[in-house]
Amino acid sequence: MASVTGMEDNSQPFTDPALWRQLRGVLQFLQSHEYPHIPNPPSCKKRASVALIVRFRPSSTHGALYNQGICGASTGSNVQRLENFFSQPWVQHGEPEILFIKRASRAGDRWTSHIAFPGGGRDAQDADDCATSIRETQEEVGVNLNADHCIVVGNLPQQIVTTRRAPLMVLCPYVHLVMRYDLPPLILQPAEVKSAHWVSFRSLMSPYLRTFERQDVSDRFFRQGSLFIRRILRSMVGQLLFTARILVPTESSHSRSLSEYAPAARTGNDRIQTLASQLRLKWQERRSVALGHDPPLVLWGLTYGILANLLSLMPTEELTHMWDWPTLSPWDIRVVVWIFTYRFRAQKLDSLAHRMVAAAASREAREQTRVNYLDTQTFAVQEHLRKNKQIIPDIDGDMLDTYFGQLRKAVWIALALRLSLWTLLTTLLFRRYYRKRLARL
Repeated sequence: MASVTGMEDNSQPFTDPALWRQLRGVLQFLQSHEYPHIPNPPSCKKRASVALIVRFRPSSTHGALYNQGICGASTGSNVQRLENFFSQPWVQHGEPEILFIKRASRAGDRWTSHIAFPGGGRDAQDADDCATSIRETQEEVGVNLNADHCIVVGNLPQQIVTTRRAPLMVLCPYVHLVMRYDLPPLILQPAEVKSAHWVSFRSLMSPYLRTFERQDVSDRFFRQGSLFIRRILRSMVGQLLFTARILVPTESSHSRSLSEYAPAARTGNDRIQTLASQLRLKWQERRSVALGHDPPLVLWGLTYGILANLLSLMPTEELTHMWDWPTLSPWDIRVVVWIFTYRFRAQKLDSLAHRMVAAAASREAREQTRVNYLDTQTFAVQEHLRKNKQIIPDIDGDMLDTYFGQLRKAVWIALALRLSLWTLLTTLLFRRYYRKRLARL
């Protein structure tokens, strides 16, 4: 059972007509540059695919109408269909959006309740990784990406997802373009999807919606030892901070059970609420009313890395702070982490940047006639960001595992320095107190 709510503000004019051109360049780039296939490691057989579904929301002055005569599969190649789609006035005055889902809450699920893209594990009957993204999207949100009004644009860098230095799966992201706005209502699979949200590219690029996701550090750094010791270390180290982004949906669909809409009547067997539970319930109700909306949708982690890889192709310097290395909340530990990991971060980012610039030069040499606009602009921006240590890397499991190894060492060094400082201060205070006491005697 799904409910759909729309939220559109047409009072603000379209102020960035270059955005559709940038996105067109990105999609053309992905269509002509396929990222290499990554085989499964010997100890890992699982593969999964996700779908990044892009559509355009029409403005109030330009009605949206799918033109099958110029965008249909029978009109030519996907390259020509893509060019014809972006030649339409309603697209050029529209607002590009991308679809996210919030996963259902399930016990034992590693990504329970996380914001993600539609997708899942590859089955034996899937022809390839792209077919997996199409099938999983149909099952989870009811969007048929094999329809005439859809184009498989291309893929983003595949990556090996690791956990505790062991490969978990190979993740394969695919970008799909939906060329019509008047889609049927989404049909969500309630066992897997709690809600689905269309989010504009403009908000994804806004620096004002950037935030941090706080995670418990003890599970990642201190897996051994008693619960008491882990709690003490947790209180000393603080929380792990991941770069995140608040999502502001333009349209949302929710999957709810009948009991959520019409709760069953209470019976005499219901447990009587205590005074504390009644006060807690009233406080939660008042807080919800004061907020006026549901808790914000926060995108972080693996899905955020995939989005960063897509947005890094946009030829704009507005994305310079799209991604930062994870760190910890206490300021003193954060300073030690920054110093201790500086060399690793600089070497890794320099390596990635030089590889991207070399790839651009290689493409320019092969073409020999003209350089693609997106290639020139994107890599010029990336070269500028590389010099300022602000490039967005291709986020992979090995890189983060190595970084977390450095981070773990930095945490222990910071704790040792903190202990040494407290010992020194305690010793100085004790000596001062002892001298005053001797002077009184």
